[in-house]
Amino acid sequence: ATGDDTPGAYTNKVGDIVKFQVTTTVPHFAANYINPVYKLKDTLTAGLELQTGTVKLYKFDDTKTDNKGAEITDTTNIFTLSDTSASGWTITFKPDWLKGTNTAGENLPASGLKVVVEYSAKVTNEAEKIVNQDTNTVDLIFSNTPEDETGKGLIRDETNHFTFSIDAGLLGNHVAQGSSTEAIKVGVDKEGNYIVASSSSYWSNETHGPLAGAEFKLYKDEACTQPYINDLISADTKFYSDAAGRLTIKGLDVGDYWLKEEKAPAGYIKLQDSVKVEIRATISTNVRVEDEVNNAGEKVQVTYYTNKLDGYSVKVGGSTTTYVMQNSSNATIIDTSDGGTNLDDEELKNTKGVELPSTGGIGTTIFYVGGSLMVLAAAILLITKRRMGAED
Repeated sequence: ATGDDTPGAYTNKVGDIVKFQVTTTVPHFAANYINPVYKLKDTLTAGLELQTGTVKLYKFDDTKTDNKGAEITDTTNIFTLSDTSASGWTITFKPDWLKGTNTAGENLPASGLKVVVEYSAKVTNEAEKIVNQDTNTVDLIFSNTPEDETGKGLIRDETNHFTFSIDAGLLGNHVAQGSSTEAIKVGVDKEGNYIVASSSSYWSNETHGPLAGAEFKLYKDEACTQPYINDLISADTKFYSDAAGRLTIKGLDVGDYWLKEEKAPAGYIKLQDSVKVEIRATISTNVRVEDEVNNAGEKVQVTYYTNKLDGYSVKVGGSTTTYVMQNSSNATIIDTSDGGTNLDDEELKNTKGVELPSTGGIGTTIFYVGGSLMVLAAAILLITKRRMGAED
C-alpha cells in the first residue's frame, strides 16, 4: 500500500474530468460453447457522470504510451455498446465472433485479443458530505461452462475518487463570563459525514461565541487576486458562517487555498489578512476486498483490489485537524487523531469593535482640511499684524 496526496491521483474537485481505461484479453471460446457471454459492464456512482461519446474500444498496443492501437468500430460483427447513460455503459462481444465463426468482418484470433476501453467521467457530485467518495466499478461477466448462456462468471475491478471540504468555526473575541454548549466533532462516519456531539462548559475572560453572517471568498493565492473556481464556485461566490459559527466549503481537491473575509458580522472587525487552508489526504492502493454480489440471479464471491482513503487533514491558519477514515460496512465512529475537535481547533476570530475609516477617507480628510484652514488663518493673522506694526 502506498500513500498519495497528489491532486488528480484519486482526489478531485467538482468539475474535474477523470479519464479511465479498462484492459482485458478477450478469449477465443471453443466450438462447444452454445452461446458464450463475454461483456464489460461499467457502473458509476452519482458523483461521476459519463461524458457523452467518450466510450471507445481499441486493440491493445504496448508500444504506445497510452496502450491504444487501432480503434475497433465494427458494432455489427464484433461488439455492441449499450446501456450508455450518465451512470455507465456495457460492451457485449458477439457470440459468433467469440467463437471465431462469424461470416463477415474480422474474426477473433485463436489466441484471443487484448483490448482497451477508454472513457471519461465528470466529477459532478455537489459534495453533500464532508468527504465525498465517488466509485467506478467495472464487472467482467463471462460464460464459465459451455452451457452457460447468461454469464455466471464474474471478475470485478473498482476505483474510488474523493472530494473534500473546508470546515472551520468563526468565533467572536470578547471578554465575559457565563456557560455555553459547544458542538464537538467526534469522528467521521462511513458515509463521510461528521458525527457531532455537544459539550457544556463554563467560561470566563476568554475568547468565545460562534458568529453567524461573516462573509468570505475563496482564493488560489495569498494575495487573493485569483478567485478559486470550479463547477460549484464562481469568482463571485461568497460563503457565510451559519448560526453555529460554521463555515463550510465543499467539493474541493487536496491542495492549498486562502480565505479572505469580505465582511464581518455587525459589531466586529473583519480579519485583516487572508487565512491559508491546507487539505491533505493519504490514500492506499491495492487494497484487497472480498465481497458477495448478485450475478445472473446467483450470489457470487468476488475478490478484487481497490484504493482506500486512510485519512485526511484540514489545516486552517495555524491549527490542524486530522481524521482517520474506515470504509468497511460496519464502521460507525472513526475517531480523530486527537480524540475529538471543537470550534477552537479550526478557528477564525473576529474582534469586537468598529472598523475605522480607511486612510484618505472622510474620517481623516476632515481633519486634514480643518488643520489646513487653521494654519492658513494663523498666517493671515500674522501678516496683518506685521503690516499694522509697519504702519505705526
